[in-house]
Amino acid sequence: VLLNNKNLDSIMNRFILVVINLMFGVGVLNGQTNINTFDFKNYKPLYCEGDLPESLNSQSSSKALSAIARIERKKKGSRKDRKLEREHAIESNFLEDQMLMSGQVLFGDPLTNYVSKVGNTILNADDGLKGTMQFFVLKSTIPNAYATSNGLVFVSIGLLSRLENESQLAMILAHEIQHYIKKHSLKKYKTVKKAIASIRKAHTGDLDNKINDIYRFSKKQELEADLLGLELLVDTKYDLAEGLNVFEILKFTEYPFLETKLDFTDFQNKDYNFPQEAINQVYTNVTKGEEGDKAELEPKKDDDKSTHPSLNFRIEKLQKKIDSLNLKGRELFLNGEAQFKFMLKLSRYELLTLYLRRADFGRAFYLSKVMELAYEPTLYLAKVKAMSIYGMFEHKLRDHGLENYGCSNELNRGEWRKITNLFLVLNKKEFGSFGANILWEIYVNHRRDPFIIKIIEKYFERLQLRAGIKLEDYLTVQTDNAPIQKTDKDKVETSGELRNPRLRATTDEAKSPQDYYYGVFKHRTDQYELKQFFDKVKYSSSEIKKATKTSKSTELTEEQKLAIKNRYVNTNENINGLVLFQPQISRYTYGLNFGTKREWLKEEITRNELRSDWEFIANKLNFPIQILNNSINSDLSTDDMNRFSILNDWMIERLNNDTGEMILFYGDYVKPVMSSLGTNYLCWDGYEYTLSYRNIKLLMWLYSTGILVEPVASRSFYLGSVVLPILSYIQFKKDGLFKEYTMVFNTETGVPVYYGYKEIDAYWRKDFRKAQVNRTVYEIRHTLLK
Repeated sequence: VLLNNKNLDSIMNRFILVVINLMFGVGVLNGQTNINTFDFKNYKPLYCEGDLPESLNSQSSSKALSAIARIERKKKGSRKDRKLEREHAIESNFLEDQMLMSGQVLFGDPLTNYVSKVGNTILNADDGLKGTMQFFVLKSTIPNAYATSNGLVFVSIGLLSRLENESQLAMILAHEIQHYIKKHSLKKYKTVKKAIASIRKAHTGDLDNKINDIYRFSKKQELEADLLGLELLVDTKYDLAEGLNVFEILKFTEYPFLETKLDFTDFQNKDYNFPQEAINQVYTNVTKGEEGDKAELEPKKDDDKSTHPSLNFRIEKLQKKIDSLNLKGRELFLNGEAQFKFMLKLSRYELLTLYLRRADFGRAFYLSKVMELAYEPTLYLAKVKAMSIYGMFEHKLRDHGLENYGCSNELNRGEWRKITNLFLVLNKKEFGSFGANILWEIYVNHRRDPFIIKIIEKYFERLQLRAGIKLEDYLTVQTDNAPIQKTDKDKVETSGELRNPRLRATTDEAKSPQDYYYGVFKHRTDQYELKQFFDKVKYSSSEIKKATKTSKSTELTEEQKLAIKNRYVNTNENINGLVLFQPQISRYTYGLNFGTKREWLKEEITRNELRSDWEFIANKLNFPIQILNNSINSDLSTDDMNRFSILNDWMIERLNNDTGEMILFYGDYVKPVMSSLGTNYLCWDGYEYTLSYRNIKLLMWLYSTGILVEPVASRSFYLGSVVLPILSYIQFKKDGLFKEYTMVFNTETGVPVYYGYKEIDAYWRKDFRKAQVNRTVYEIRHTLLK
């Protein structure tokens, strides 16, 4: 692994986290790969193109068994080593295929084609490596790259978006190629397994933490991949000195890929200025964050205690090697600078999309401004900016900490820290007004785009009904140059004055129109057009009052109570069918002596059985269920993978925005897919099955022999001969635990219509499986959620 991620945000509740851990999430063709004609204005997310890669031609079990057969034919190493190699062959093949089928991997698209071209340029320098490796792009915001034991190299979009030239990409790929050549994955696996065994014998230490440390490549392996990767590039024309800068880039992975100063003054005018206390709070937070940055960015020395070499240490070692080489005639680009720049721009556009999928709205907002400066303003960047503002406002209205939505003071280092801190400091009305101004400007420039119209109308609805803002106050507000003329009712009271309590303000919690944020539109010259729009989306004072009051209540409505009461009685007639991700299954065997063992081969069999069970129940109930083809089989196609990826991207965004009713950015992409399938209802179903050995109860064994009952030989023999076999059967029998997690969403509205969780002590039998599937389908059709 080129860089280990330490800071993965978790914004799900416990149920969603469990689902995500089980979920192997897995996209339609852009069809535009020409540099000069690629449409960035109407950019669409990247998905796979062309034929399936060679790695997906056979099932995971077939590849694993073939690898085991090769290991047995070689008969090298001790019996214990061969056993570990067999286990590694099974796990690596299954994990690789799960990654390839996850929908987070791209192939045949412009990005992957470019990475493969650079990778093959490196492999051409070594005849023995030709045709042995495949290159893929990973749809991840985290800057990372890694190679598997079977020669698959993955490079994330987060890393591609930060590169400065082709030589840097070549350095990354050469590093990962050497991990594969030197079989670091297998060596690491053996080390981990042996270390776990020694830990068990010693019964000391925190096992989870030790395993987490061991699973990273060792310091020796990383340095070996660095130096040998550099030697691999010597036979090419790449600029090695410039390629070394990729390690400098990795120091700044929590900074934007490009920075621009985005200050408060960029959003203020003579009638709209942020309060000084808010600005002071932002600077306090920024100063605190920068103090933490210093410790991270200070050059770190490498020592024997560290499990991973520091970046500075790696740079120093590589620099010494480069200094001893002849670097004349080296080039930054071997496949053309224009190709690289196109790839870079494409990866940055895709990165924005991934930030929206992750609900990292603060980062997406900042980067949309960076992209406008780096390239040019486009409709797509306007959509990203609009979605970012709308998303943050929806979560702020629900009191969700924006730290989890791309505004973390600790993680957002550099120039985007200040603006995202401002989003944290502003309250609902302040942020709502701030965002309203930005959205109106976007609307003025793109007033015919359906997505932007939908976003701005929803935003102003929430601004009134949830934040309690009256739109007319934006138009009637008086500035400091023209103070508001107060009526007797609005008169400011001073100490010693009396008032009638009946005259207390009861309409809502809105402050006086004098509050600074009401001046946000005062500077605009299109007041008449603004008023027309306000009249179109305006709600009455009574509606605002009622909605604001309702939004504070956590009690169930009468309709919701009735739905719960009538569960299993009423039929949810709206659900006319389901589109189902192929059911996922994780199988484990647990014992005190060997820990948890995952049953990879049985999982593949069980997954196919579950698919058959769902098809059987659908036919029996005459209920249309279309199961997506998202596992390796003879019928799998690129279109199947893309269809699955589009739906999966939508669901990931839905889960990351745990509001239940937000407009989703991927909503427009999922519509045509669901329309072609004839329903709006998308279902994910995941299972976990565990077999556990029972704890041996020594006292019961002694009782069974009769020794602790009566010390008479005949009685002891009788009890021992009758009770002991029965007790032995009970003690050595394994317990089965069945868990099922189910989610159903209406993709048209984004609203969840069913959440299900079952936990049953039972064995995995055919009739039991079918009964549980039948129960799940019945619940989906009869559970009414609002």
